[in-house]
Order: sequence, then C-alpha cells, then structure tokens
Amino acid sequence: MFGWFLLHFSYFQSDIDRKEYWPKLTEWMESIGKGKYSKGREDMYNILRPFMDQAIRNAKNLEKINDGRPPANSSPGTKVYELIEKLRPYL
Repeated sequence: MFGWFLLHFSYFQSDIDRKEYWPKLTEWMESIGKGKYSKGREDMYNILRPFMDQAIRNAKNLEKINDGRPPANSSPGTKVYELIEKLRPYL
C-alpha cells in the first residue's frame, strides 16, 4: 500500500525497500504541509485525494514497464488503481 501512496506524489521506477517508504511519505507530506506520515492516519484519504489522478497515471506507467510479468514479480508496481477506478464513482 505504501507504494500506492508514494505514486500520488511522484513516479518512481526503482524498487525500494519497505523501510524507505515511511521516510519518503513523511518527506512528501511535510513538503505539502501535512506533517509526518503515521500508520492509521484517519485523514490519509483526504490528503491523497487531490493527487489521485496522478497516482493512477503513475501506476499505469509502471504497469507498461511490467507488461507480461505477474504482479508478484512487478516491483515496483501496483494494481490498486484498478480498484480505485471501479470505486471512484461511489467516493
């Protein structure tokens, strides 16, 4: 899920270790004046919502790079955008 969150703020093609997600999210959130990232923040949807189109575009670009690979072997990569696109009319 952290990778999906990061795609709201930037496009990245390199695989990063899970330990690097948290500091990167905090860095981006602080840069937009939203403070530090913490697990379970109840306002994450509201913070990420304005960047949702960017995240979907970034995820689709990653999918093109990972074409032909199963999701488990696509790193970085996410299919969360497919769920978001289905649910978006109800959000």
